[in-house]
Amino acid sequence: PLGTVSLLLLGMCVGAMLAMAAAMLRAPRPATRWIGVAFYLSSALFAFKLWEDSTGILPNEVAFVIGMLANSAVGWFWLLTIALFEDAKRLRPAMYAAPALLALCALLAYVAGSPGNRIVGTMSSFAHAGLAIHAVSIVLRSWKDDLVESRRRLRGPFVIAVALYILS
Repeated sequence: PLGTVSLLLLGMCVGAMLAMAAAMLRAPRPATRWIGVAFYLSSALFAFKLWEDSTGILPNEVAFVIGMLANSAVGWFWLLTIALFEDAKRLRPAMYAAPALLALCALLAYVAGSPGNRIVGTMSSFAHAGLAIHAVSIVLRSWKDDLVESRRRLRGPFVIAVALYILS
């Protein structure tokens, strides 16, 4: 179980992620707006899931749905990186398969039980790592060519910090 300070920090993280989701509603491009909202909401659910794992307050079914949606956060991060740093005004519908497949991995792990859980968990971890590494490559590939100064300053710290967190 997590200590009181850890639970407080997770609560603050949930609040910050919800505030960021609300801020993304003001993004000028629709693709960035809605993918950003999905990313920050799923990230808030991830922090909430860590809190719930420690407290066990919620019914198993509710905790499972939260965990499934939280598992999609890395897929949303990858899409947000593409929308922000590749200036994609619209994303191909097939690209939305990334967060959907990550959520499906959580469902499969739940249905498979203990033995299958390890296999699906490993597959999910590799998918998370692959998407994080690809997001970093997107940022590094177009960094020097970016003409928007504020975005050029933001790109490194933002994506590398989030990718390192995902990989850890």
